[in-house]
Amino acid sequence: MIASLPFTGFAEGRTYCNPLDLDYQYNFEGRARNISYRSGADPVLINHQGEYYLFGTIAGGYWHSLNLRDWRHVKPNGWPEKEMVAPAALSAKGKLFVFPSTYEQRPIYVLKGDELKQFNPLLPFLPGAPGPWDPALFHDEETDRWYMYFGSSNFYPN
Repeated sequence: MIASLPFTGFAEGRTYCNPLDLDYQYNFEGRARNISYRSGADPVLINHQGEYYLFGTIAGGYWHSLNLRDWRHVKPNGWPEKEMVAPAALSAKGKLFVFPSTYEQRPIYVLKGDELKQFNPLLPFLPGAPGPWDPALFHDEETDRWYMYFGSSNFYPN
């Protein structure tokens, strides 16, 4: 038997909404005309040392929150001029790594405070792979092994 409880409403400040009300301009045409669609493409949310970081496609930076309710947009020093699309992010070994989707050799970045620095200058060439596009990063703490998964193709499934 399932017992039903009376609805008592939500506590003030304890509810969250999806989608978040973030000023986000997905494409360059929208930016040029100052249009905000208040939606984000390819979001990745990371809890890094008790704080939250939200990355998305062509975001001109990232959003930061201490409580998942209040967000501020940050464009860190060192943000690449060639904008990030469908980025991966990973919190491991006390660092926050960020890596964009790419069909070229591009760096993996590390976020330190409000500065984005190159962790490595270029990802090694991946023979036979048109990417990595839509990457995901994973670190196995037990073995200290690092993994990158990717794939978004009808021609090159992974």
